[in-house]
Amino acid sequence: MKKLFGILMVALSVFSLASCSSENEIDEKGAPTIVINSKDIQLPAKGGESSFLVDSDVDFIVSVSHDWVSVSKDGNRVKVAAEKNSSLQGRYAELSVSNGKDGASIVINQLGYISSDVEFDDVSVSYLGQVVELEYDYDDFISASTDVDWIILDNSRGAEGQRILRVNVGENKTGSQRSATIEWTLGLESGSFVVKQRKEMKEYSVNNSWNISYLGVDNSIYKVGVSGVSGEYVVTAVSASKLAQGGFSNVAEYLTESDSDIAKAIADGEIAVYSGDQTVELSNLSGGENYAVVLGYKSSKSELTGEFNFVTFKVEGPDLRTPYEKWLGTWAVQRGGETDTWTITKNVENASYKIDGIDNIAAKMNDGSSFPIDAQFDSATGDLVIHVQTGLATVTINDEPTSLDLYGVIIYNGNESIVTGNYDIVRLKMGKGTATMEGSVLKLSGASGEFPVIGMRHVFMADEGYYPADPEYTMFDQTIRQLTQVDGTGTGDDPGTDPGTDPGSNKGYAGWLGNWTYSDGTNNFNVSITQKTANSTYNVSGFAQEYVYEAVYDSATGAIEINGTQLLDTGIELSNGEVVNLYLLAVDSEDYIEYGNPDKNYRLVIGKLSSDGKSAAFEGDVYDAVYGGQTYHEEIISFGVVGMTEENKLYTLSSYPHANLPGSLSKASSGVSKKVGSGVYAKNPSKVHAASVRGYEKPFSFSGKYAVGTQYYRRAK
Repeated sequence: MKKLFGILMVALSVFSLASCSSENEIDEKGAPTIVINSKDIQLPAKGGESSFLVDSDVDFIVSVSHDWVSVSKDGNRVKVAAEKNSSLQGRYAELSVSNGKDGASIVINQLGYISSDVEFDDVSVSYLGQVVELEYDYDDFISASTDVDWIILDNSRGAEGQRILRVNVGENKTGSQRSATIEWTLGLESGSFVVKQRKEMKEYSVNNSWNISYLGVDNSIYKVGVSGVSGEYVVTAVSASKLAQGGFSNVAEYLTESDSDIAKAIADGEIAVYSGDQTVELSNLSGGENYAVVLGYKSSKSELTGEFNFVTFKVEGPDLRTPYEKWLGTWAVQRGGETDTWTITKNVENASYKIDGIDNIAAKMNDGSSFPIDAQFDSATGDLVIHVQTGLATVTINDEPTSLDLYGVIIYNGNESIVTGNYDIVRLKMGKGTATMEGSVLKLSGASGEFPVIGMRHVFMADEGYYPADPEYTMFDQTIRQLTQVDGTGTGDDPGTDPGTDPGSNKGYAGWLGNWTYSDGTNNFNVSITQKTANSTYNVSGFAQEYVYEAVYDSATGAIEINGTQLLDTGIELSNGEVVNLYLLAVDSEDYIEYGNPDKNYRLVIGKLSSDGKSAAFEGDVYDAVYGGQTYHEEIISFGVVGMTEENKLYTLSSYPHANLPGSLSKASSGVSKKVGSGVYAKNPSKVHAASVRGYEKPFSFSGKYAVGTQYYRRAK
C-alpha cells in the first residue's frame, strides 16, 4: 500500500493548462518586468466576474483568446466577466498581458451547466394554512413566482445545508377551494406545479359505538357488516392510494374535503341510504388497501351528520406487469432428482433476458463461477425462447481447454444425445404463477424422421468429444414452479436462495437487494443493490452514477463488504489535461487516499443490515498500516471514485462526491431520483461505458472532460 505525495505541486496544476499556468516571463537580468498577481480564474456557469492586479514598470495591454470573456482595465487592475454559459461543457480562454518587453498569462475557466433533475409534484394543503418545504439538489437557489397574494415563496437552507424552496400558504377564509400555479426556473430548466388549498368544512369525528366489520369477498363482491348505528347511514369505499394522492393523512381529512361530493352522490342515487343492521356489498374497488366508511346521514335535511366509522380490508388488484416483466424473478425448476433455481433478469428490455442457475453450473466450478445464458422474449406470443449457445466460457479439464456450451438433448438410436447446430432448444409458456417448457422438434442431417428435444444441458466441448457438466439435465415434461418475484414489479431483483437463517440478519443475502437511500450527513445517494453472483456478491450502483462496484456478502455475519482498488474505467481525460484510470479508493482519518497494488484489494466499507431489513449502516474499516517502517492506526472516513495517472498522481472528481463514513442506508420509497454532486461530468463522446443497471447493460455516452474536484494529497510518512 502506498501513500500520497505532492500536494503543493498537484494543487497548482488544477484547472490550468500546462502551457500557460500563470507563467511570468523573465528579462535578461533575471527579474520579471510584468507580473499577474492572480492564479487561474474560475467563473460560475451562471455568469460572474473577477479582477486582479498587474505589476508592471510601464503601461501594458490586455488580450484574451475567446470573445465570451469581456475584459476591462483601470490602471493596474484588470476585470474579467462572462455571461451565463448555456452549454453542458465548460470552456477555457487564455488571458495575456504585455508591456512591450515581457508578457504573462493565466487561464479563465467557466464551468458548464448540469441538469438539475428537479421535479415538484402538485401540493395539497389544509384550509388552516401550511408551510411546505421542497428540497432540491443543485449548486444555486431556485427562482420561483406566483400571481396570487396568499402564497409567499422564499429560499432557505436546511440543517444539513441542503437547499429548500419554502411555500408559505395562508389560511383559506373564502369558503371555497382555491389553487395557484408556481412557476420555477433552475439553471437551464424550468417547470411548474400547482398548490391546492381545501375549503373550511365541518370536522368529522369517529363514533366508536358503531360496529363495522369486514365479512370477506365472494366473486369480487366485498361484504361489510354494519350494526349499532342509530338513525340513517350510508356506506362508501375509498382506497388508501386515493388518500395518498390527495395528500390526506387520514380518513377524517378526506371526508372533510369530500363531504359535498358524497352528499351529491347520495342525492343522485349513486350511494344508497340504510338503517338498522345490514350487510352491505361493495364492488368495482381499487386494488390494494381500502377503507369501508360508514357515515351518519339525515334524509330530512339531505346532509351528512359528521359522524363516521370505518374498517380496512385489502382488494387483490389485477397483475399490471407486462408480459415481458412477468418472466423476471426466481423460479424453481426440476432437473431429474434435483431442483435448480433459475434467476431471470433483464438483458435488453422487452427483447431479451439473462438466466443464471441452469444445471446449477456454479456448483460444478471450483471457484463457484456462474455463466448466465441468454434468452429471447417473443413479443407475439409472450413466450421465452432459449437458443443453442456456445463459448459461454473456456474451462481447462485434464489440461485441455474446453468450451462451455448449451445444447438440446434428444433420443437417437435409443441413446440420449446432444445436438449441435443453430436452433431453438426450448420455448417456455407462461401460466398463472407457473410456466411449462416445450422442446423443439428437429430434423437431423443424414437421418430420417423428426426428433423432439426432451431436455437441455451444459457440456464442456473439446476437440475429441464433450463432457456433460452434470449427469442430469433439464427435462421438458416438467412445470416451472414460480417461487418469488420481488414485489410483483418485474424489476428482476433476485431474492436469492437463502433460507433466511444467516446470522446477523433475518433476511440473509436477499435482505440487501433493492433500492436504498444512503445519507452521510452531506450528500444523499440513490443506491441500487442487485445480484451479481447469487448468495455471494452484488452489483452496487449509485455512489458514482454510471459506475458499478462489487460488494461481497459475508454469510457468517450477514454483512456486506466493499473492497478498494476496483478498476472502474481507463483513459479518462481531466479538465487539467491529465489522463487517468478511475479506481474505487478510500480516504483515511489522516486525509490520505489509500491505494494498494492494482491486483490487491483492501476492505474499505463494512455494511450491517438491521434486523427488520429496512435500514443499514456503512462503516469504514479500521486497520494497522505500515509506511516507511512505522505502523499507523488508520480509519477510513470516506470512499469514492479517484483518478490515478501512470505516475501515481491521484485526483478526486467533482462529478463524483465521496461518500462519508459512517453513513446510513434506508429502503428507498418511490419518487424522483436526484443526482448528487456538481460540475461537468462527461466523457469523450467516442468512448461508451457499459454499466449494469438493475440486471441489464445500459450504454452511457457523454461529451467533454471530467472536472477535477477536492484533493487530499500529502507527502508520504
